[in-house]
Amino acid sequence: MPTEPVIESADVASEPARSSPWRRWLFRILKYALLAVVLVALGSHVRKLIADWRAHESVLRDTPIRPGWLIVAALTYGVGQVCFAAFWWRLLVRLGLHRRFSPVLQAYGIGTMGKYVPGKALVVLIRTGMITIPNVGRVWVGLSAVYETFVMMSVGGLLAAVCLFIVRSDDVLVWAGAAAAGIGLSAVLHPVFFGRFARLIALPFRREGNELSTAGWYTAYWKLGWISAIAWVLSGASLFAVLLSLGVERLLGVDFLLAVGTAALATTAGFIVVVLPAGVGVRELIIIHLLEQPFGHGRAVLASLILRTVWTLTEIALAGGLYGLYLWHKPRRPSENREATSDPASPREVPPFPAGGSDR
Repeated sequence: MPTEPVIESADVASEPARSSPWRRWLFRILKYALLAVVLVALGSHVRKLIADWRAHESVLRDTPIRPGWLIVAALTYGVGQVCFAAFWWRLLVRLGLHRRFSPVLQAYGIGTMGKYVPGKALVVLIRTGMITIPNVGRVWVGLSAVYETFVMMSVGGLLAAVCLFIVRSDDVLVWAGAAAAGIGLSAVLHPVFFGRFARLIALPFRREGNELSTAGWYTAYWKLGWISAIAWVLSGASLFAVLLSLGVERLLGVDFLLAVGTAALATTAGFIVVVLPAGVGVRELIIIHLLEQPFGHGRAVLASLILRTVWTLTEIALAGGLYGLYLWHKPRRPSENREATSDPASPREVPPFPAGGSDR
């Protein structure tokens, strides 16, 4: 009978106070270099948005837009992002890290800006760098951020498959593709697969001592996945509000399911194609394909453009606000934060990670 893979604890204590001056300067240079890369990528994305708006200027003149619904679209999407962050926070709590929600939300919202850089790896890097847990290697935080992302996309694929099967059962390729993505990502999350991946990533930081079982992570997927599902429903509500802003009348419950399935599948597919920043191109292609039959090609194109604009502006506003709070309330030195260790007198002791975790 195969045993579940475990990962030996990392001997990496996140204590800047112990770092030498040159390492602190190197970290600071790297931080500003990453910030510059993100800003350049974000600027390129915004320029493309402006170019797309100009390309559809004639269509926009003939289509009155109700701005009130765009505010609703931004709010629902923003609340959905908070829900995604809440899942990551609950995952960290179940792993015994006992983090407060506010720093996790800050890291999540600011880290989202990394998806505008091709490859999307900066998302995990930024979030990992912003979460400081005394006596716990950053490798665990990074792996939890990766796990949260896979959970998010797995739930999105499964939810899209269900919604699109109900409203677009004739489009077998679309809903079956969504189901394949959701099931495939769910399989990756299983301890047999993710445990080996995590063990490989943690290999350079390995030491004898405590061991981390990924069984607790998989349990969190099934017990807390509903939080991500709520976030996807809110993303669909954002697309639904965009359709209302275009003057679409007599929208029904099936249209809401279509919006949820479309938003979830478009985002999940954009994530799978990792080379595209923020999934641009793939996401719009899916939205137009699924919306043009009930609402017309012109409205489908405008809906994809407006949705991308609303989501981008919302992410920028959320990240900017959270970064301002981060600078205003800089985290305390890890030596002053005792919440992650039960024995302050043993600074090198890595706290154990429970296999199942307690859902406190």
